[in-house]
Amino acid sequence: MYSLTDESIKVINDNLERNYLFHINSFPIEAALQDGGCIEKEIASLSGQWLYDRYGFFSTFENYNTFHKRLTEFTDHGDYLKTLRQRINIIHEMIKCDMNSNLPVHISVMNRTDKKVTLDLQDRKLLNNFSFIAHPGQTRVQGSIFLRDPLKNVILYISKKNMQTIDIKKDSYITPILSVDELVKFYRTFKPDEKKLPVYDFKMPYLDNNMKYHAEHDTYILKVNNIQDKKTSELKLKTSFHASTFYLPDTFFSMNNFCKIFFNNHFNIYTDKKEVANKYIVNGESKILYKAFTTNNSKKLSRTLLADNFSIRPCDGYNYTIETNYRMFKDNLTNDELTYLNYYLKLFTLSKKPNNSSFNFKLIEIDNIEDYKKIVTLNNNKGICVVMKSNLRVFERNIFELLFCIPDTYTLTRNNDNSLCIINCEHEYWKTGENMKEYVLTDNFFKT
Repeated sequence: MYSLTDESIKVINDNLERNYLFHINSFPIEAALQDGGCIEKEIASLSGQWLYDRYGFFSTFENYNTFHKRLTEFTDHGDYLKTLRQRINIIHEMIKCDMNSNLPVHISVMNRTDKKVTLDLQDRKLLNNFSFIAHPGQTRVQGSIFLRDPLKNVILYISKKNMQTIDIKKDSYITPILSVDELVKFYRTFKPDEKKLPVYDFKMPYLDNNMKYHAEHDTYILKVNNIQDKKTSELKLKTSFHASTFYLPDTFFSMNNFCKIFFNNHFNIYTDKKEVANKYIVNGESKILYKAFTTNNSKKLSRTLLADNFSIRPCDGYNYTIETNYRMFKDNLTNDELTYLNYYLKLFTLSKKPNNSSFNFKLIEIDNIEDYKKIVTLNNNKGICVVMKSNLRVFERNIFELLFCIPDTYTLTRNNDNSLCIINCEHEYWKTGENMKEYVLTDNFFKT
């Protein structure tokens, strides 16, 4: 059961008069690439950006290796979507919800040719005839591309004007939305409670026609402005069931918990054949580099991928410049500045130094590669490790991309045949045998 504000009913009906709406429960990766942040729609370019651009893994991961640094980064960058915190968090969130987010991803489509064409969301050649805009939900689209795992809650909008030149191919994963009831069921509350009646507010009061607007496609979008419990809504309180209420602080908590685990140990990779595993790792890195850096759009490539602060050199030993020169700071700062400095230094000393702060990993060959509990013990029940078996068929990713794929609340992430596994050695399951959680990577995850 749910309730709508009077204004919401008007807004939804207005949108249904203007557009054809479709719900998609398995949004093809080919279609996601049309507006997924990929240079030249090349799937490997997303990995290239997330690894090597100014906010990428190699450029900024050390900025998260202490609690103090994580607080500073969050304070400085907040909701900026390109930070490593946001990128890792969206992967964790999509894994936790099994690609089925509480609120839908909104995507509008327009034919950009002067003829009538078929919209087939799985046909790359036909998709070149169309323009796609994904918003709200752009980061979730990128998460889907990174994982090569289709989104399960997408609303596709085609204005009635644009539909005059579009034949949409019917598939089992596409369902027309024809009524208010059919629409609202795809907007779920953040914390479902059968005792509470959610009130949906779709009116965006400061926007034209009270709706978000994709101007390039002349298409209005039904973003829900708020979801409240009926009682708190009547009392005009600000209690919200809307997922966005919790999203930003959750990016910090998610990254903070993940980093506390990862930086608690060295990054070890266990294998039954070291030579074979090393070959996989080297070839995977080369594949991503080649694909990411050979796009035709060299201007966009240089501005997007090449980080001006790229470095894989660890920063150990550079943290004591203030303490060792404190007298000079004291003599050259105002009293207010000195007070702030002393407080800053106190916070800095409270932030635990990491056990692992470089981008090195260690390959360890062992006999019983199937015994994950033994491997966790070998890893001192700390940190995150990878198991890479010699029968792994395809590995065309950078080894560090695997670290995006293990939320702190998950026991492990693996592929379908268990030839690769990412293990959270600090999960309670290894000690209690309880609360096992796993995510299974698609076979396509390992391909570029």
